[in-house]
Amino acid sequence: NRFKMVNESLGHEVGDELLKSVAVRLSTSLRKEDIVIRMGNDEFIVVLQNIRNDDNIDMVAHNLLYSISRPLKLAGHDLTVTASIGCSVYPRDSTEIDSLLKYADIAMIEAKRTGMNAFRFFNRDMSVTVLDQLLNETSLMRAMEKKEFLAYYQPRLSLSTGKIVGLEALIRWNHPQKGLIPAAEFILQAERIGLIRRIGEFMLKTVTRQLMQWREKNKQLIPVAINVSSTELYDSDLKNALKDILDKTGLSPKLVELEITETGLIEDIRKVRATLSEIRKIGITVSIDDFGTGYSTMNMLKNQTLDEIKIDREFIRDLEKDKSRIIIRNTIAMLQQLGVHIVIEGVETEEQKSFLLGCGCTDAQGFLFHRPMPVEAFDALLLQQECEYDRTN
Repeated sequence: NRFKMVNESLGHEVGDELLKSVAVRLSTSLRKEDIVIRMGNDEFIVVLQNIRNDDNIDMVAHNLLYSISRPLKLAGHDLTVTASIGCSVYPRDSTEIDSLLKYADIAMIEAKRTGMNAFRFFNRDMSVTVLDQLLNETSLMRAMEKKEFLAYYQPRLSLSTGKIVGLEALIRWNHPQKGLIPAAEFILQAERIGLIRRIGEFMLKTVTRQLMQWREKNKQLIPVAINVSSTELYDSDLKNALKDILDKTGLSPKLVELEITETGLIEDIRKVRATLSEIRKIGITVSIDDFGTGYSTMNMLKNQTLDEIKIDREFIRDLEKDKSRIIIRNTIAMLQQLGVHIVIEGVETEEQKSFLLGCGCTDAQGFLFHRPMPVEAFDALLLQQECEYDRTN
């Protein structure tokens, strides 16, 4: 998974060494009678012989996933990569080698679709799913040219005053047949087909253009958070692109926040940490989104690479359980002691709001306050509601 990103960010020599390391790990994880073949690019084929049942295949596949995902050091970089595995079985699925390869490939695509580092057996229904996916990817590629992407904004509020203290910019795909599609339903596909950088550029330009329009209309400016993919974090031009936009627009860097997910840090945390440190020197705030759902960010906290953490909605979903309350209270206390600004996502009830206030949490966003909205709706909201922001000075 994401082999292209390693090649582009660290160079083809490191990419070649990664492929060699994966080949060794595959070979040493199998029996002598099994076969490993590199088909090209980032794809390998494993042929298992004399297998008794599906449980044996499942066990081997998960051993391979574990072996590949162990951390490794290449050219001074600490890397962790994952794989996706699809499987076809002779003679159950087919007796023809071409068909078996095709079916294993379809199952592999399904494994990628369901979340990386996964294994799937082929079944006949997958052919329809893969066709739908290919058609959707074609539409996604055309969406940028057809200007079907939109920016929606979800306000972040102060829990104590109820005033707006920030915004999160969220991309939406205005599909001609399916209507408005949230990012979660297409962002992984955008990464696979190489569209994610263009989406990142679109959101950055859209948000800064909107901030300039609000400034021209003498409206109060508040910070806007933009989600950044892990692919963009490995792009050496990200810092320069941000600085160039701020220089050209004259906007304060405190008005732009970058949000990255925990999983976006894992491939090469040293390189990511260096990139984020450079971005923070410009004055841009760096925030971890969906904290607690992926890999640990303690290393980033220890090295003071972060300004803000957004705690995921899963943390507050089960507040009726005592253990959940203890975890939330202690997490907030730890982050406060580290001097990290905290935002709670997914607040939906007054009970959640009251509990979080009692824990000393200041900022939150969620359906209890506002859903994501188009800019016209937010402009109307601003006429009714005050903003509170003093960190731009």
